[in-house]
Amino acid sequence: MICDSCGREWNMPERVARIMKKCPFCQADLKMDDDDLVEEIILPPEMPKTAKVESLADLSAYKDFIARFFMNVKDIFPYSDRGTIVYGTLISGDINVGDTVYVVFADGRILSSSVSGIEIDGEKAVYAWEGIEAGLILSDLNRDDLRHAIGITNSETGLMNNKFVGYVTLKYENERELIDQSYTTIKIFHNEKRGYLMEGCGYFTFIDNDNRHPGMEKAVIELVEQPLFMIPQIDFAVFKGDEEITKGFIDSIIE
Repeated sequence: MICDSCGREWNMPERVARIMKKCPFCQADLKMDDDDLVEEIILPPEMPKTAKVESLADLSAYKDFIARFFMNVKDIFPYSDRGTIVYGTLISGDINVGDTVYVVFADGRILSSSVSGIEIDGEKAVYAWEGIEAGLILSDLNRDDLRHAIGITNSETGLMNNKFVGYVTLKYENERELIDQSYTTIKIFHNEKRGYLMEGCGYFTFIDNDNRHPGMEKAVIELVEQPLFMIPQIDFAVFKGDEEITKGFIDSIIE
């Protein structure tokens, strides 16, 4: 997409442009012809009872869906005298300057903050969107405050959940029988590069596979001791005792 006002070019899902309606850098109105807005948009499977968006009037439900903002934490740096800038990838949702966010830590703590600025590719922006790497400036928190941070969300509960759907790779024939409907240890790797993970225990149950991910098995994992911070696409490992049985990734959260 190219802004007619500032001339900047960037990649952005069309549905984001339809909702935001302004350039993320200069805030000029994006010129979009209503006649172009009838193009069919296929929604994610989690979107309830809605097969597509065909006009601006249909966007309200979709806007509610993408309001769930998740961002992983890759790097943290001091930002001159304006606080700290946190870099990561927006896994889902969109974020604006001025929004309230909640930082989640590996030990389950949650700190609230406000986004005082956003950077995309070294340039100041007023919002960021799903799929892009961005830096969020948190003026009221310093680098020490953010030590061991694993994610940022707009959910006041910190997206702590105890049940999710995941896909795993089985190496041996007997692995399915070994862990199906059994009590296991689940380790969720929120940032393997930085070595942060959360660990819990619960039951692992295989369900009918939809073959969305060939070579992987589909399962529901329910934690029984305490909820953990979960976001889609994050890796996890399954242990029986000290032995790692299998690995996989979180597909969706069951709330």
